[in-house]
Amino acid sequence: MKHYEEIYIAGFRGLKNAKLSNLSEFNILVGNNNSGKTSALEALELFSNPFYQRNIFHVSRLRERLLGPSRVKLTILDSISWLFPKDSEIIKISAIQDGKKKIIEMGIKEEIVYETNKNITDEEFIQEELFDDYTHEEIKILDISVVYKTDEETIRKEEFQFNENNILSFKSSNAEPFIKSSLITPIDHRVKAYSVNELNDVIISGDRPKIISALQYFDPDIIGIEFLMPSSGQGSYHSFIPYINHSKLGLVPVNMFGDGLRKALTLASALINAQNGLLLIDELETGIHTSILGEFFQWLVNACKEFNIQLFATTHSLEAIDSILDATKKDLDKLTVYRLENRNNETYVKRFPGDTLYDIRYQLGQDVR
Repeated sequence: MKHYEEIYIAGFRGLKNAKLSNLSEFNILVGNNNSGKTSALEALELFSNPFYQRNIFHVSRLRERLLGPSRVKLTILDSISWLFPKDSEIIKISAIQDGKKKIIEMGIKEEIVYETNKNITDEEFIQEELFDDYTHEEIKILDISVVYKTDEETIRKEEFQFNENNILSFKSSNAEPFIKSSLITPIDHRVKAYSVNELNDVIISGDRPKIISALQYFDPDIIGIEFLMPSSGQGSYHSFIPYINHSKLGLVPVNMFGDGLRKALTLASALINAQNGLLLIDELETGIHTSILGEFFQWLVNACKEFNIQLFATTHSLEAIDSILDATKKDLDKLTVYRLENRNNETYVKRFPGDTLYDIRYQLGQDVR
């Protein structure tokens, strides 16, 4: 289903005045490196739940997953700062849903506060100057303001603080998300496939059969998914690990399977979590062998229809575009490709409706990437 009719990203990271108009059920973003494809997905994820402080943190750290356990990661405050355009320091994103326009603006302000060193004695404190380095610690704080409005009125305002000394203490919020969404990064099939918490939430919701059905598309011998606690061999046990119940192989840890099945497991969980919302996939083809791209996209298209999901995905692959075209050839009006380009500090978007894209690829043989 098409939940959003238009997305306009006036400012977010390096994106400036990027408009995705006349959106479809299946929306594919293409373009050169650093054209803003991933940023567009992040903007949608941020917009989906702007008054949830943890979501701001979550979006700011999505790219850090790609670095693994590296020590060269940005600080969390720096990661949040880099969400904002450097020429304005205002994030502005709007969307049209059911003919109504929603606008979100976020501002950022940095401040320095001084915290008294609680370990110093009163006698030592008296002997020092008030703001001596020995008695006060300098702490950096980011103040993030969030405003939700329409063209006619302001609906809600809220402010959040991110403190570098207590970064994981988030302000609670009773705000409902604008829409449910799940964003899958290029490495999530190597990370999230093992997430017991995410899989457990899906299973508790009663959707275990849907996950198994999705996995059987890749391997019909899969009959179940279980959580087991393997023994270390010395009488002690580790934490729970997802196992696939296979009719020929028995119980097999998920990490023993290839990228294709792990990608399917990750996407199946995301589809269920994003039901009646948005599924955002960065580098759609990652983890899927070219020989099964067509079957994979046919499954994904059918699953999005079943779960009432609007799809936004990026790709570098011409084979992926052709496979998506083939999977939607009976519903070309439900497919749109957008090519993003950065020129002169502006983001230009070229729209290709499904039927036009089909003619370009199959009649003219041209590349739209």
